[in-house]
Amino acid sequence: MVGTWYLKAFTVDLGDPEYITAIDAPQNPTFTIHPDYSFEGLGACNTFSGQLVYDGVEEVYYHESFANGVEDCGTPGYNDFETQYFCHFNDGCGLYLRYVPLGNGILYLELPSPGFGMEFQDTPFLGLNETPITAITVFPTPTVNKLQLNPQHIEIKSLSIYTLSGQKIMTLYDVPESIDVSALQSGLYVLEFVTDKGKTFKKFIKK
Repeated sequence: MVGTWYLKAFTVDLGDPEYITAIDAPQNPTFTIHPDYSFEGLGACNTFSGQLVYDGVEEVYYHESFANGVEDCGTPGYNDFETQYFCHFNDGCGLYLRYVPLGNGILYLELPSPGFGMEFQDTPFLGLNETPITAITVFPTPTVNKLQLNPQHIEIKSLSIYTLSGQKIMTLYDVPESIDVSALQSGLYVLEFVTDKGKTFKKFIKK
């Protein structure tokens, strides 16, 4: 977790990741974590800094303090980017932020609501040159008993099912190609996939 990380994508409202190369933003905004878990980084034109603390119960890191520069970056797109970026650190987007190291050069910073957060990697992100994690598919939906998964050759480390209110129903670490969802109540659910490339989210309907 200690080191310099490069912003790769925003995840918003359980949709596909919004990659940094596809929006009006500077390339390679940074986030550096020091051995004492103080941190600093660069947005579009302003720097930021703060302090992380470790929660041994939840086994995650939370930001305890945060401060950022307020210079005008010169273009509305860059200013809007910094507003969105810094919001994740200063409680503007939620009560806290979880820092979740996923290994394989990926760090995911997650807001309390599943599907909202940021994905970093340990090398500058220049664009998509491999199969995106959004290629994972689930079917059929709606479904009554079984939900089929097609991982598209992506390694799935775990799979969690959430209600729309954010309640976790279950987590699987040995993920099969077919999941029995017959015991779930009828409604809309969210699947959270943790892969070797980061996180992605899919929805399905249980009849």
